[in-house]
Amino acid sequence: MEPIKAFIQKWRDKLAYMEFGDLFPQDRKCDTRDIRSVLFFIGIYLGALIICALLFVVLGAIPYVGWLFRVIAVPVAVYALAGMLHILLQYMKYNS
Repeated sequence: MEPIKAFIQKWRDKLAYMEFGDLFPQDRKCDTRDIRSVLFFIGIYLGALIICALLFVVLGAIPYVGWLFRVIAVPVAVYALAGMLHILLQYMKYNS
């Protein structure tokens, strides 16, 4: 029982000190002054958005599986859109 409590406490502490940059990790890996790097990360987010849309459309007709994929695909799609917007704003911030 102690390892489980230690695991929960570790994650509770990690979530308590989380910053906005932790939600979108491209800040650490993406050079926002380089357009190629920005386009690469936008491509990753766009790919995730396309995959979510395909899962939403293709598996949406299946009763229970479609509901599950809708629940999963919508937050991932919102995250992908927010990630693309975030990296574009970071690019505009450093290159204006």
